Amino acid sequence: MTYAPVNDVAGRVDELRRVIDDLDDQIIATLIRRIEVSREIQATRMSAGLPRIQYARENRVIERYTDAVGPAGTDLALEILRASRGDPARQGIEGVAPLQR
Repeated sequence: MTYAPVNDVAGRVDELRRVIDDLDDQIIATLIRRIEVSREIQATRMSAGLPRIQYARENRVIERYTDAVGPAGTDLALEILRASRGDPARQGIEGVAPLQR
């Protein structure tokens, strides 16, 4: 078995970590935008006298993540939904406007 020189391995790992950092930045930006849109939907529903949360829709989101990612997708979807729902009594996540009533 032949091993790559340590310098080559370290360089490749650093390169791949930069890719992951870029992907994480994109995921964070997308999550913040998703939260903003979700809160706008909630405010729109509430202004029409409808419930803030539509659980049938959330179940479809969970199913979609689970189908795409597997069991970890369920946990991921639940956390995303939790962040997107927000707590109307608290301030929003940094960079995300709080839900307006």
